[in-house]
Amino acid sequence: MGGHLDFGYPWWLSFGHLAVFGVVAAALLAGYVRKWPRWLIVLIGAVALWSGSVFLLIHFGVDINGQAALPTQSFLRSGTGRVLDVGAGTGRSSIMVLTARPQATLVASDLFGESFEHHFGRGESPRERLLRNLKAAGVDRRASVETADMRKLPFETASFDAIVSSYAVDHLGREGVGQALSEAARVVKPGASSC
Repeated sequence: MGGHLDFGYPWWLSFGHLAVFGVVAAALLAGYVRKWPRWLIVLIGAVALWSGSVFLLIHFGVDINGQAALPTQSFLRSGTGRVLDVGAGTGRSSIMVLTARPQATLVASDLFGESFEHHFGRGESPRERLLRNLKAAGVDRRASVETADMRKLPFETASFDAIVSSYAVDHLGREGVGQALSEAARVVKPGASSC
């Protein structure tokens, strides 16, 4: 690992629940000291429990800003091959695959369009952040980046041994999801792994 990974998640997703927890915990303490009605204390306590639990889950369960673990060992079991990451974004799935399968190569594809500014804010381009994250993880030599629409992939039929996609198809409508799945099935070899 040669640096710091930054997937670009906004502060409200990374720390928003902690801010809510702080405010609600202060209200809970004030309510206890001032002897507010029990039902109100229970309600505020439930919100504090929820916000604290979600913060812990995001940071220690999901580890949203950390390196993800491959969810199944059956993905690209041979450990070698060419993998397509559809909707690669800032690289969380790409790094997951390349770290778990050190003999594999990967093509990270995404439109890198305006939806990134909507979700991650202005600043460094998503493509630049992806390249920086790949380098920080030490896997950049086995990855290439392609600007591509997942609904019309510019790759030849059966040109990948495996395919992965995370947090991408939810940005498409029903018709778009069908097109993306059809394209994914087209570019991956029969019997290939998907995750």
